[in-house]
Amino acid sequence: MNELTPHSGSVMLPDIRDLRDEPPILARKDRLIYMADLLDQLPDDGRFNLREWETCICAWTHHAAGQTHRPLARLNPIHLARQWLGIPLDEATRLFHPDLDTYGDVTAKQAARVIRHYADTGKVEWTVAALVPAKQKELIPA
Repeated sequence: MNELTPHSGSVMLPDIRDLRDEPPILARKDRLIYMADLLDQLPDDGRFNLREWETCICAWTHHAAGQTHRPLARLNPIHLARQWLGIPLDEATRLFHPDLDTYGDVTAKQAARVIRHYADTGKVEWTVAALVPAKQKELIPA
């Protein structure tokens, strides 16, 4: 087991290699909140970018699970991350791949807000991140 300590307190989470099937429901919310805490702590220096595999939510989930290298072919990275988080594939896809053409860049803090909302409601809704559609950003004075 890896000991991970987000700013909200210590949380003991199993390594992704220890998982067999779906983790218990209680672990699911703890893991989601842990991921939100982790993303909230990231500095705004390029360590988070949904457009790049190495810095997206899925990649940070792998990092939190103790898997610090890109997994080799056998299992899709999304499946590994969703299994560790304990979420269904369709919800993982919406969480890991928001419509960036509509919203443009997403910060780590905005992603954390969406993950917390998902942990509380069971719904992946990127609108809770207070994202402004890219087309509207052009109309906002600098």
